[in-house]
Amino acid sequence: MTRRLLLASLAAFATAGAAQLDVPYVRQVKDGCGAAVAAMVLGYWDRAAANPEELHRELFSPERGGTLASALRDAFVRRGYHALAFTGSQADLEEHVGRGRPLIVSLRPKAGAPLHYVVVAGVQAGAILLHDPARGPLLAVKREAFDRQWSAAGRWLLLAVPRSA
Repeated sequence: MTRRLLLASLAAFATAGAAQLDVPYVRQVKDGCGAAVAAMVLGYWDRAAANPEELHRELFSPERGGTLASALRDAFVRRGYHALAFTGSQADLEEHVGRGRPLIVSLRPKAGAPLHYVVVAGVQAGAILLHDPARGPLLAVKREAFDRQWSAAGRWLLLAVPRSA
């Protein structure tokens, strides 16, 4: 089944605010959540395009101890993607996941903790489904808990889609 046909089928399935995408899961190496989420989203659009080790070498900043949001966005642009970073809302999550587009978001799990990237792979009435490269795939996080962590990180969201999509 082609990706476009799959997306059309998924959009038809995404009713009543519920949708789940078939995003491949990639576990992170130490401080490598940026590379792992990039590999997941790249792998969703083109399974052959995702190389987590290569992405980690490209994106990881030893001085920062992680990946800058701008570097993550730029990695998608270099690979021929439309990549837009913006302050999002839960309505944005529902809209884009419902249209078959996985999203990268930044979370702050607790006060004073470093930022952490995850992939929004699904939405349900009471939860957001996350591929967390440190904790595991398809974790259902209650919307209120998700919103607290996301708000603490400025509600940063990255939408990356191939130019041909």
